[in-house]
Amino acid sequence: MHQKTQNRAVRDAIQAGDIERFVQLVGANPEVIQQMTPFGTWLHVAASYGHVDIAKYLVEAGLDVNQRGGTFEGTALKLAASAGHLEMVKFLVACGSVLDVSEPEKNPLFGAIFGGHASVVEFLLQQGIDYSATYSGQFMQHLDAKAFAKERGQLAIADLIQRMG
Repeated sequence: MHQKTQNRAVRDAIQAGDIERFVQLVGANPEVIQQMTPFGTWLHVAASYGHVDIAKYLVEAGLDVNQRGGTFEGTALKLAASAGHLEMVKFLVACGSVLDVSEPEKNPLFGAIFGGHASVVEFLLQQGIDYSATYSGQFMQHLDAKAFAKERGQLAIADLIQRMG
């Protein structure tokens, strides 16, 4: 199977949450698991769709939960948090995913706030993510998580950060 066709088939299987098809595709070609795609690793793709069973397979196959990839060179955790996939976030944290606050684009808390995912915000705060990390740049000036939540109109999340912080 041509690599582009194979990658599309693997991505389609992940997107559909079809673990059997996914295992069939990568089982015949284990090197496929290690491929970096424009979306990041296959773990990034599984995280963005919230398919924990596929993520578990990939982690057991040796993929690094802290591997950077995709558009902003973020981790699978950032994608899962941004999409509001709480069970995936819990799985990745349990597997040792770093709570990266080095940049707003890599910060899973900012991703969860942007998407309005209060349950993910609460979990990340319980895990000790640094909610006081402050960013300034082209699109934000001196914003921490609470200020970012307010700016995004996520007032309930801003209150949650205030209460838990």
